[in-house]
Amino acid sequence: MLEHPAAPHKNNQPTQATKTADVSKKETKPADATKKEEPGSTGMPPELLDLRPLEEQVKIDHKEFPNSWFKNVPEKFFLSRRYCASTNKYGVKSGQDQAAWEMAGWMREQDPRGWFQWYCRFYQGRRSPDDARQIQRWKACAGFLGRWRNQLCSRINGSGRTFDDAAVAPVIRQTLLHWAYELTEYDWELWFTRG
Repeated sequence: MLEHPAAPHKNNQPTQATKTADVSKKETKPADATKKEEPGSTGMPPELLDLRPLEEQVKIDHKEFPNSWFKNVPEKFFLSRRYCASTNKYGVKSGQDQAAWEMAGWMREQDPRGWFQWYCRFYQGRRSPDDARQIQRWKACAGFLGRWRNQLCSRINGSGRTFDDAAVAPVIRQTLLHWAYELTEYDWELWFTRG
């Protein structure tokens, strides 16, 4: 679930942000996501590395996060401004570049590198007015009823292969990993037996 153990509470009651944060019990922690990315594109999903069109370069400073999250990941991957699919876990490009995200209005000044930057900060306990929007975006992608999670399960079901067969829908799997989600056997069984 997208909730940090030190999430803020008022009068011992969860805030709206922490109530909304109950997104998934199976999300990938930032440290795990960067390891699985190998480090995909720069150790972080494309939100953190593509060029910002018509604007100044956004400085990537992964040092605000624990060193353990990026252990054994060369700094050049974090400083790169280009998407490098060959370093992704599934070796494929998935998603749009930052220009498309900016035109869609998905970028916010507080997290100029996008969702994964927001997620890392949220995971560390930061709360902001943007939380509900970002959590809803995650749910729409990787939540129980999320588009990409359900498409992956449908493709696995149609293929007759196992839930963890990387040959089934690698682009969708990479998209989900960019959103800090990797299908588990439990989630697959839950989808398969949903009735």
